[in-house]
Amino acid sequence: MSTSHKAHCLTLPYPLQGHINPMLQFSKRLQSKRVEITIATTKSFLKKMKELPTSVSIEAISDGLPPSYLKLQKMSTSHKAHCLILPFQGQSHINPMLQFSKRLQSKRVKITIATTKSFLKNMKELPTSVSIEAISDGYDDGGRDQAGSFVAYVTRFKEIGSDTLSQLIQKLANSGCPVNCIVYDPFLPWAVEVAKNFGLISAAFFTQNCAVDNIYYHVHKGVIKLPPTQDDEEILIPGFSRQLAIGYTFVIVPEAERILEMLVNQFSNLDKVDWVLINSFYELEKQVIDYMSKIYPIKTIGPTIPSIYLDKRLHDDKEYGLSVFKPMTNECLNWLNHQPINSVVYVSFGSITNLEAEQMLELAWGLKNSNNNFLWVVRSTEESKLPKNFLEELKLTSGNNKGLVVSWCPQLQVLEHESTGCFLTHCGWNSILEAISLGVPMVTMPQWADQPTNAELVKDIWEIGVRAKQDEKGIVRREIIEECIKLVMEEEEGKLIRENAKKWKEMARNTVDEGGSSDKNIEEFVSKLMSTSHKAHCLILPYPFQGHINPMLQFSKRLQSKHVEITIATTKSFLKKMKELPTSVSIEVISDGYDDGGIDQAKTYEAYLTRFKEVGSDTLSQLIQKLENSGCPVNCIVYDPFLPWVVKVAKKIGLISAAFFTQNCTVANIYYHVHKGVIKLSPTQNDEKILIPGFSCPIEASDVPTFVIDWMSKIYPIKTIGPTIPSMYLDKRLHDDKEYGLSIFKPMTNECLNWLNHQPISSVLYVSFGSLAKLESEQMLELAWGLKNSKELLVGS
Repeated sequence: MSTSHKAHCLTLPYPLQGHINPMLQFSKRLQSKRVEITIATTKSFLKKMKELPTSVSIEAISDGLPPSYLKLQKMSTSHKAHCLILPFQGQSHINPMLQFSKRLQSKRVKITIATTKSFLKNMKELPTSVSIEAISDGYDDGGRDQAGSFVAYVTRFKEIGSDTLSQLIQKLANSGCPVNCIVYDPFLPWAVEVAKNFGLISAAFFTQNCAVDNIYYHVHKGVIKLPPTQDDEEILIPGFSRQLAIGYTFVIVPEAERILEMLVNQFSNLDKVDWVLINSFYELEKQVIDYMSKIYPIKTIGPTIPSIYLDKRLHDDKEYGLSVFKPMTNECLNWLNHQPINSVVYVSFGSITNLEAEQMLELAWGLKNSNNNFLWVVRSTEESKLPKNFLEELKLTSGNNKGLVVSWCPQLQVLEHESTGCFLTHCGWNSILEAISLGVPMVTMPQWADQPTNAELVKDIWEIGVRAKQDEKGIVRREIIEECIKLVMEEEEGKLIRENAKKWKEMARNTVDEGGSSDKNIEEFVSKLMSTSHKAHCLILPYPFQGHINPMLQFSKRLQSKHVEITIATTKSFLKKMKELPTSVSIEVISDGYDDGGIDQAKTYEAYLTRFKEVGSDTLSQLIQKLENSGCPVNCIVYDPFLPWVVKVAKKIGLISAAFFTQNCTVANIYYHVHKGVIKLSPTQNDEKILIPGFSCPIEASDVPTFVIDWMSKIYPIKTIGPTIPSMYLDKRLHDDKEYGLSIFKPMTNECLNWLNHQPISSVLYVSFGSLAKLESEQMLELAWGLKNSKELLVGS
């Protein structure tokens, strides 16, 4: 007695971890006092547990809720829709679309990023928060470099990309997670045609600001003629209240004509898209957005930078998660931590821009002469252009305190750091948007493409920076660089710039916060996806014979037309026999226990059904769990009553179940009354007529009066849903539904139709006994002579 338990406590916590853990710890204390402990918790909670305590007894009780309720609860947190994101292959294009994807994810939209095999090979860091799938640009080993020219790359990408993107969409559909929207970069306008072929929503995602998009649009329409007659020519662009300078650098780059053609072609089929998404925010570009919104269905969804630097509503969204270069994070942040507040000029020209050696020389001395501390990103491929002995002299005169040169850095963390007071930038739009969002004033040194326009906006429209002007040789001299840095960092004239930077920072944060303009636009986009996405997911389980599968397959197509997601489950043995498979629905396999030969392998019908029940129940349950884990949970099973055990699987998991009788209701009625003992099998005479409940007089089973359905409906919740033949032969409302899409045998289509085309109207007798029936030789003989003697034309199978 002295060592036995003094008492036995039953502990009943509320079934949430925050409630159970404290009571569990208290229980352990009681155990140490020799009190026996039993924890009672719900079956539903136990199913969720990844780890259970071993020190106490655990018993299950019921919470009184049916499994179907728990299933509905799970569905309420499942994905609302599935977006396939297709960016152009470049870090500055992928990162904004990746950040937009995270916003969609936060609203329960499933995301798959599609990018090229060649681009994935170059990545130093990949995001873990989204699924990534590879397509091909036709140059898997080297991408654009392998192509040799820009025009070759874009041409090949269109051809191969269209095919591999289509294959990916089909693969995702077959996996049970079909896509219902493609968000694509307009550098790849052919993606719209792929979306339309699959009946998907399409959304063009412009990674530039709306002002630049507006200019490209008017070049496309012929309103703006390029190149301008003078480098500093100013023109009035529709949508702007004042003139903007469009310099030669707008188009004068290697392969400029081809690149400009691609930029202009962004608008070639934009009238076909459902949405046009702009990586900006309404308050920043109100005038031009209002103008462009009259032409296209435009919505601003930016700034597309990690949430931690804006509204902080997305958990763990602290970085883009994708980088071509490895940042020297520790070196940068450790150095910044030792600098005074607002004392550092941060210098970066992005991931692509290459400066001439002369410009690097002028920039180096301009930074040094400004007497401000600087953090300068010089990619390893550009280091050779630094002035000779520049880094050594810098260390000798100031140690590492005055300046730090790194190959790459965590730009957002640098811009956010309190030591950073100015950003000397090439004016890539992502860099501009990051600086606006973090309230950092700028000195701009634009190089090409949209950068000069961005610089004009920074200087004259938003008034958050100054522009360092080039001389007649296209070089920004050291004196200009020094002067611009001092103006922004120190002088009274730069005070307005610094104040405006703070103002735009607040606006950027508010626009993505709850109820902000970009947040509302993203909500509207998600609502549109929901309205067109699948409302439910049905798992269809036919008996594995063609005469059973085809009617259920046609019913599935009708459900699909009502936005119900469909997965057909059939046996491995049946799939092996198939000469043709449907492409319009997802197909998954289960096992009947005879994977190599099905019923033939089982040898007897009884053995086959017994084994199918045992193995099929397990593999069907596994399939349902797999679909749930993939983010596409099933909420209904439509099954063939030849497999009655399916009902128990459905009920156990909490799914709706529907029996699908492939025979007519008259036959089903007869089987029912055999089952109930009303009709005795093997009537005494072959021609005996039987009085069946539901019939007003003795009748043969081959007659199908409509009142039978009415009578049977009083016993079971019967609904007729046929005829289940392809829509092409009935109402023609289902697009491309011209055939069943599944066949055990290969039809001799051309031979049959060519022969029929040469016969008179209504002259042919068609003979077929289906895919299973086997006639005796004597019957075949009689049939053959009967057909010949009828003197009718005939075709048979």
